[in-house]
Amino acid sequence: MQYSLDCGTMLLSAVLCFYFLYGKYPIRSAYMGIRIALLLAAIAARAVLLALQISPLNFISGCGMILLVIRLLFFCNKKALFLYASLFAMLTLSADVLGVITVSAFHQNTISVTLGASELVWQHHIWNWIILIILTRIAKVLILQKERLQIRWHEIIFYVLVVLFEVGIFAYISYAIQASSSGIVMLLIMVGFLLLDLYIIYVFHKMSQLREKERQTDLMHQHQQLQLQMYRELQNMYQKTCETAHDINRHITSLKTWIAETSTRDAEQYLSDLSAATKQLRPRIQNQNKILEIILNTVATRCESENIQFDMEVEDFSMQFLSEMDITTIFSNLLDNAVDACMEVENGPKQIKMVLCQNLGLVALRIANTCNKPNHVLPRRWHSTKENHMGLGLSNVEKAVEKYHGVVSYQMKQKRFQVSVTLPLEKKIPKDSLCSAGASCQDDHLT
Repeated sequence: MQYSLDCGTMLLSAVLCFYFLYGKYPIRSAYMGIRIALLLAAIAARAVLLALQISPLNFISGCGMILLVIRLLFFCNKKALFLYASLFAMLTLSADVLGVITVSAFHQNTISVTLGASELVWQHHIWNWIILIILTRIAKVLILQKERLQIRWHEIIFYVLVVLFEVGIFAYISYAIQASSSGIVMLLIMVGFLLLDLYIIYVFHKMSQLREKERQTDLMHQHQQLQLQMYRELQNMYQKTCETAHDINRHITSLKTWIAETSTRDAEQYLSDLSAATKQLRPRIQNQNKILEIILNTVATRCESENIQFDMEVEDFSMQFLSEMDITTIFSNLLDNAVDACMEVENGPKQIKMVLCQNLGLVALRIANTCNKPNHVLPRRWHSTKENHMGLGLSNVEKAVEKYHGVVSYQMKQKRFQVSVTLPLEKKIPKDSLCSAGASCQDDHLT
């Protein structure tokens, strides 16, 4: 009976672990059959370990199963994986302890007597299930917000160490007093630990919200800087337009006189110069996505002034599913980084190659540029430390792409840095299929 109830607790924990994060993170729908098969295999393996009745092994295997459930079924980063796995492991331990203490207090027994009484086994297991369901529901309410969790790795490590410390302290006290106490002291300690864990998670979420607001403020500042730059360019273009418009009638009159009195060759040359002057009033690059058009024209102007070869293969298609803020974050940051990297090249070619295409319901972007950094240097280390740099680094690009279930990849080879971005036009496209389809679209345009 003990073994059957333990297996029931294990299955309930797996179900509640799924419920714990359901609605906060998207479910991994690709290869679901294989994922469920792996999960069932893990449950069967833990059922075998439960038969050994070794407490430390049961706890470790339980934590491993929680990690596996979250990893197999949800799209979440590693930080969230360890944070929520640690919290749920603490919830299961707390429910188990509170179930035993509740039965001990009700029957006025010591903990060791309750654990040794076979007729009380089903009671503390039922209390364990009820308390675990209640605690899971409370924790779910606290973490249900769907914003991206902005926390640091050292904070995750700190929380995991706190949980391990709590488990160690509780195991020692439990061993010391279970033969002489009904568990009132253990109850107080466990409730205190549980409240501490929930408060730490609450603080992490508040810190995450503050960091997200700070990031949004930085992005707004970057967007304003881009708009200011666009305003200055439009002001220069307006000035050129006024100068050309002031003389346009004079040019036309002179051209008519020239055609009537002089050779056709001189008139054609004069007409060619006038046509060239009018072409400068039009944008070099035209795109139906206006903010992208502004960014590309700005980068093209900057590349011309810095003697950087800027090659583009840009398909003109609507990207209304992207907000203007995210278009600015992705394209402006990546192109600014590419231009800055080329400017650091002293001896050698300065070249930027950009491809933007649409294929198979995916938007694929690839930007490659020359640089003077060694191949082993990670891009994150040197794209975020430029002086007077308007961009915020590749991390903000990753955050913007992840909002649309896209993927970002980097490659450094022969002093050429390349970043690839793949975005689904519809969020229903499985994330696992983005890399292959996006690479196919990009290769067709770059070979």
